[in-house]
Order: sequence, then structure tokens, then C-alpha cells
Amino acid sequence: MFLGLPRSQGNPFLLSLASTLYHHSKILSNPLLLFLFVVELKVAYRFYKKMRFQVPQFIEKEAKIVGPLTFKQFLYLGAAGVVLFFLYFYLAAKSPLAFALITIFLVIGALAFAFLKIGGQPLLSILLKFLNFSFSSKIYLWKKKAISPKIIKKEKKVKKEEPSEEPTLKLAEKSKLKKLSTQIEMRIR
Repeated sequence: MFLGLPRSQGNPFLLSLASTLYHHSKILSNPLLLFLFVVELKVAYRFYKKMRFQVPQFIEKEAKIVGPLTFKQFLYLGAAGVVLFFLYFYLAAKSPLAFALITIFLVIGALAFAFLKIGGQPLLSILLKFLNFSFSSKIYLWKKKAISPKIIKKEKKVKKEEPSEEPTLKLAEKSKLKKLSTQIEMRIR
């Protein structure tokens, strides 16, 4: 404890305190100023301590809808249950061995889709990424899009102007900006 404040090398509050004391030597020489400075620091430290808070982590959790299951987990398990229900009436009487094998694979598949995560990602997204990678092109070629240049033609119209008595402002036919724009579009240097 230093002046009633805890010691910490990484505490920005104490670092600013040390800097202030170092740069203002008048505070250290006058006992009254030192006392007032310490009281003010204690009040400021209490305020600083109250302002710190924890930032919530891992807030991307899905809501539990049906008991301990999320909606997706419930759909995977429910779909497997519906399929097994219909298979029981259709296949169990004809071939119990086939029904048992299909049941085992379907239950394991539903449990894997509902609960298995690889690298923090659900199994369905891993399988979709695998299929996308497997069926997409592995050779990446840069293909420049052919853009035809815009050709700007300006027809000159010859007019005979009558001389007027007052002086007029003469404008250039083409500004340099238009000329530069045309050169850029046609890629002329």
C-alpha cells in the first residue's frame, strides 16, 4: 500500500499518479498540498475502481427452447424420431435386422448433427463446407473482363456569328478535363 492505494505495475491510475508527482515537485515540498493531493487521489481511485466492469464473453449462445435442447437440436432429434416411427410400422415386421441397423445409424447421425462440434462449428456446417470445396473448381484463374472503350465523337457545327458591339467571353471548345477524360477512357498516353 502506498498512500492508502494498492501497488500495481500495470495500474494506469497509479502510473498517472507517479507521473504527476514527478512533474510537480511543489506538491512534494508542501505538506498541505501533498495532503490535499492524496485525499483527491483516494476519491478519484474509488471512482476509478467503481467504473471498471467485466466485459461479457462468449455471448453467441443459442437459446434453450425445449428443455436442455436448442431448437436445431430438437429438430434433428425430432426428425430422426419421426422417421423411425414410420420405419417401425413399415419395416420392423418385414425385416427386424434391417430396422435395427437403420435405427442405429439414424440415431447416431441425429446425435452427431445435434451435439457434435468440430473446431467450435456444428457438423452440418463442416459437411456443407466440405461438399462446397469438393465440387468447386480448384484452379483459380484471373479473367480480365473485356470492357470496350467509349468512343466519343463530337460533331462540329459551323455557324456564322454576327459581330456584336459589346465584347464577349470566349470559351475554349474542349476543356483540358474533358480531353484528359477521353484519353483515360481510350487509354491513350
